[in-house]
Amino acid sequence: MAGWLYAFLYEGLGAVADLETAMYFSTISYAGIGFDDRYIMPEWRLVAAIEEINGLLLLGWSTAFF
Repeated sequence: MAGWLYAFLYEGLGAVADLETAMYFSTISYAGIGFDDRYIMPEWRLVAAIEEINGLLLLGWSTAFF
């Protein structure tokens, strides 16, 4: 769910080219896989870093919960 929200944020801000790219970028950022800077505008990289930290914390919390 949070990945979709970040994807819509990226597209709404114009940080990525389209919704497909936004969803791909958001998924790899949220899951902590690592991202390629060519998908996002340079001025929005900090938002992507925050998403990655948020994703790692929430995925860890979900794992601990289950």
